[in-house]
Amino acid sequence: MRKATGLNAELYKYRKQNSYAITVGLFIIPIFYALASVFNTNPFAQNNQSLCYWLGNVMLLNSMMYASPIICAYISCQNLANEIENQHLSLIVQRLGDRIKVYKNKVISNIIVLTQIYVLFIIGCTIIYFVAYNLGASDITGTIWGPGYNIESVVMLMEFYVFYCLLIPLIINGISIIITGNSKIIILFIIIIFMTRMFPDNGLTSHLMPWNILKQMSIIDTTSGGNDLRMSVLSLTNVIVISGCIGCAFYFVGKKAIKKKNL
Repeated sequence: MRKATGLNAELYKYRKQNSYAITVGLFIIPIFYALASVFNTNPFAQNNQSLCYWLGNVMLLNSMMYASPIICAYISCQNLANEIENQHLSLIVQRLGDRIKVYKNKVISNIIVLTQIYVLFIIGCTIIYFVAYNLGASDITGTIWGPGYNIESVVMLMEFYVFYCLLIPLIINGISIIITGNSKIIILFIIIIFMTRMFPDNGLTSHLMPWNILKQMSIIDTTSGGNDLRMSVLSLTNVIVISGCIGCAFYFVGKKAIKKKNL
């Protein structure tokens, strides 16, 4: 009961901080993508895009424009890092009497909130898709499934979920124990982004950015004609294993660090 109360309290903090409001930024690219399809000015459009295929495209564009990673990173670091900086975390630890339980509650609540946001994003983009279809967008079919790449599209959405809703919160919360203050974490994140833009093939920062990591983890062969179940399952397994290893490493780093942290 005490554990549930602690977790519910953490979820309440996200609602109080209006963490869900910032996710409006995730819909900017899908809206413009849909409008471009309606007015036949979409440079990224493919013919006969089903809902599933379209969702994969807009999620991919959000990732390549770094909208998704920045927003997910910001939401992930605004709770724990701030409470360490303003020393509110010490009061929570005194009340619950267990640092590890407090840390675990924060990580779990972060994952729950990002999962809710991901589901809301999928629902919102689905609405945008069908509105665009009804407005006469010529490159979408208005159907859930298409003639090809259905399996790949579903797997891509699952991989994005693993990355944004599981891996990023595990990494950010682990880092937050060491680097306090959400502004410092976001600044570090943005510096890495600009370094990647300036030096895209330097062999270092290309392995640190969300989309580049996902691209390296994913081994779907989209030139094979689509609906390749074996390659899709192999790709998803690859993402889960690598994300699991990286995420667990950062989780245990944070878990070890909070034991020694002077709160």
